[in-house]
Amino acid sequence: MIEHLRSNNGSLTLDVIVDHLIEIEKDLSIAKNLRRSIKISIVQTHIPMLERTGIVTFNNHTNEVRLIKIPDDVNVHMNLLHRADISYETYYIVISLIGIAGTIVSQWFAITALIGICFGAIVQKRGKLLFKGRKLPV
Repeated sequence: MIEHLRSNNGSLTLDVIVDHLIEIEKDLSIAKNLRRSIKISIVQTHIPMLERTGIVTFNNHTNEVRLIKIPDDVNVHMNLLHRADISYETYYIVISLIGIAGTIVSQWFAITALIGICFGAIVQKRGKLLFKGRKLPV
């Protein structure tokens, strides 16, 4: 939505934005009730969030969404995806895979540490039993 507003002089009607989002999804035969659902979601969730962060304003009477300012961090994110010609789907798949890999690696470290602790406890216990009542060799 932000990109579409930016490329259209910062102002569009809600219907134009909804049509654009449907077109992006490449499902032009979308059912009327689903289109309505998308519109409601944008009005009740996305636009209020973008208004709170000072990115857009929304006029209820004219259904006009107006771009105010794109924060630098959002600009960097959007420019990175466009420069690398990466789709949002690919971007989120890669981020998810990195998260899964991080989880697996952290689990592996946790299991390795647990095995090390258990091994240390066993060695200590066996050492105490082996040298019970005797001096430990130096």
